[in-house]
Amino acid sequence: MHRARCSNIVLTLLFVVTSSRCQSLLPESPISSAVAGANIASEVREGFSSNPALNRSDSVHQLSVGFGYTPFAGGLSGANSASAEASFFAEALRSSFTVGLTEYSFEDIYSDISFGLGSTTEFQVDSDRNAYGGFRIRHEIVGTTAAYPKLQFDFLDLGLTFDLTKDATLGIAALNLLGAHYIVASGTTERLPRLFLLGASYHPIQFPLRFYTAIEETSGSELVMKLGAEYLPISFLTIRLGTTTDTGNITSGIGLNYGNYSVAVSSRYDKALGVLFSFGVFGRW
Repeated sequence: MHRARCSNIVLTLLFVVTSSRCQSLLPESPISSAVAGANIASEVREGFSSNPALNRSDSVHQLSVGFGYTPFAGGLSGANSASAEASFFAEALRSSFTVGLTEYSFEDIYSDISFGLGSTTEFQVDSDRNAYGGFRIRHEIVGTTAAYPKLQFDFLDLGLTFDLTKDATLGIAALNLLGAHYIVASGTTERLPRLFLLGASYHPIQFPLRFYTAIEETSGSELVMKLGAEYLPISFLTIRLGTTTDTGNITSGIGLNYGNYSVAVSSRYDKALGVLFSFGVFGRW
């Protein structure tokens, strides 16, 4: 009975990793979770983004550091994930360089570690608009029980953001461009799907609101629409909501900001694991 339960847990975790997220352990921040992952064109620079063009510091804050943690629910009380990420801005190159590490685990029967390096370059379109192009290289190691060999994958992600106007931004990202794959017991090669994201953000200057929308497409699957919003009633508080056509459930979260520091908490629904809570801490210097 215990062996069967462990096998089911391993299969569940492998399903989560190999399906919608392209076998990818992209660090996911509470902000992304709270707005249903729709913020791929966000101007908020707190890292952990699916779009590598958003993982950047700037000339004012040359160093950005973030940490996120998600304890799994849905009956997997022994499972958790943790992510750490840091970005440094090189003024002479107008570029940011990012390093990140993410770990998923469940007791001693499942582990998944991903290490990533990336860079983002800033381009000035005109006096009021900027564009950012970025890439990220990731290496992921998946391990289960001693009876199964570890799987290793390499990923290449590309991203772009472009300011359409003073208060509107377009974002594009392509994940797993190398077409990572693995070989099953029968000798068949299984390729992991590539993931494409297209989105826009609208942040009216005269109102304390931000709106996000994104479309996610995985080769061989239907389109997923994502919607998110942020409300900033006072300078140190952000309230976030989101939803997707994939789950149909509401995501939510709050953020507290004080000077160069911020704390974020979110909840979202995962079809395989149920309700998940995320916590994060960010700093900029």
